[in-house]
Amino acid sequence: MNNNTIIFTFFIVLLLYYIFSLYSAMTCPKFRYNDIKNRYTNIRDELDTGDLVFFSSDDYYSRCIRKLGNCIFSHVGFVIKLDGIIFILECDLDASYDFLLKKELNKGVHLIQLDEKIHDYEGIIFGYKKLEKGNFSIDKLKKIMNETKYIDFNTDHLNLWGTVFKNDTYSNLLKKNNKMFCSEYMAFLLKEFNVIKDTYLNSHYSIKDFADDFDTNSGYKYSSINYFKFNKEDKKKFFNDSKIF
Repeated sequence: MNNNTIIFTFFIVLLLYYIFSLYSAMTCPKFRYNDIKNRYTNIRDELDTGDLVFFSSDDYYSRCIRKLGNCIFSHVGFVIKLDGIIFILECDLDASYDFLLKKELNKGVHLIQLDEKIHDYEGIIFGYKKLEKGNFSIDKLKKIMNETKYIDFNTDHLNLWGTVFKNDTYSNLLKKNNKMFCSEYMAFLLKEFNVIKDTYLNSHYSIKDFADDFDTNSGYKYSSINYFKFNKEDKKKFFNDSKIF
């Protein structure tokens, strides 16, 4: 393959990538902000350990995720409540203080305060699912967090296609050691507590799989999705830092 062919191929790949990005931005699933009645301050005190929280952003990467997953949400995290403080356990890129590695700006698995996450998130539409049946041992959660706190955040779009294809060969071929995206880590976490069956590889689970009603094993049950929004009034209600771990 000569240099001209390589340059031409690279140009075509970039062009297709740009077209897909533009198409995603124009056609990704949307939800009308004015149709949502609940605000974060209305539902915040309802959240407890085991609940799932969903985020929707309009940046380029998030729109691609929403398009690929056919879902209005672009991120999912797991709620942990300790001493009245609500944390989110997630795999993402965030500049907030991470209580696992005890530092700011961590890319990967981390534990941060949910208020700060929602306050800083580039989005206005959110959702949550209540854990209606079952429980998560805090001691076991601490053990899992300690074992996974060095997992990096996977931002490769090719890996995200695995949530669409759900093909083992494709996903195993592109698998990156010690890297996960948010729904992949959520699948791992829920499997550790035997909440969901081991039907797919962790990397096959999309955000939509958890935002929709999903099957759980005996002993666990989640509610349907509840939507809420965030606005300037919510910024007035913010709690002080408290180091738990």
